[in-house]
Amino acid sequence: MFASPAAIMPMQAGITYAVHEFGKEVSPDIYRIFVIGAIALINAISVATETKALTEKKYSSSPISSTLNIATDKPLVASLGSNAINYAQLSVLNPINAGALLTENGSLLLASAASTSIALGLWRTIMNTLIMQGKIDPVVNNIRKARETFTKRFKKTQR
Repeated sequence: MFASPAAIMPMQAGITYAVHEFGKEVSPDIYRIFVIGAIALINAISVATETKALTEKKYSSSPISSTLNIATDKPLVASLGSNAINYAQLSVLNPINAGALLTENGSLLLASAASTSIALGLWRTIMNTLIMQGKIDPVVNNIRKARETFTKRFKKTQR
């Protein structure tokens, strides 16, 4: 997910705007139900897709998930743990969150926090779906070849 911030940040901004504006148009109860439902649905799909990738391919779009899966051999635990860690990372990096905190704008903070979760869930679902379909295999194979070449050259210089 090294390229993720470049893709997720604009996604977060757009989703934050849409969610915040939607919140202005509906009752607070409907707004909360919509936000919680969207977060739950998107994250459930994301975790299920990533768990499948970790089970079948042994890696996912997240280096954290892949590492946790190696350490625990529990794809679901790895996916849930990684999602929590990535959410925290993206929340810190999201400038809208900082602005909402500084201005004490609770509705903007809710929209921004929701957008972080939704954007992360969408991104991980898209990337892990591509992994499951084998669309990323050429990239993975090139990375493996580069790593093998580097390792061989490094070992030669150590002798």
